[in-house]
Amino acid sequence: MENLFNKKEENYINELDRIFEKIFIDKTKNKKILEQCNITSQEAREGTVKKIEITYANVCDSCKGLKEKCKVCEDRGYFLNKKEFILKIPARVKENDYFEFLEQGNQFNTMKKRGDIHIKIHIYGKKDKRKGKKLNK
Repeated sequence: MENLFNKKEENYINELDRIFEKIFIDKTKNKKILEQCNITSQEAREGTVKKIEITYANVCDSCKGLKEKCKVCEDRGYFLNKKEFILKIPARVKENDYFEFLEQGNQFNTMKKRGDIHIKIHIYGKKDKRKGKKLNK
């Protein structure tokens, strides 16, 4: 009777681990990257150039993201890299306008496309809820 109880308890714990991983770990592995670029109201009126550094995930070349006993990525399946973007922000930009860089975001699996990067403009002191427009074509 005791072995049966321990086996049920072990299955229950494994099921809880699986649910926890599905809810929390998978949600952090979002392919899309959302960043914010802060500018002053003067920069918004006149336009400016800003440098922004983005950290993104790149799938491990050794284990191909499978995380199976990989010493290269320490079983994570990916590495974190940094990339610098130069944003040419036009004059008269509005709060929540954004830049979009397709397929330059996170990649956790070689079988799936890389995610996108969205960099939203925030003007200090503005709390506008308007939906922004895309700044780069």
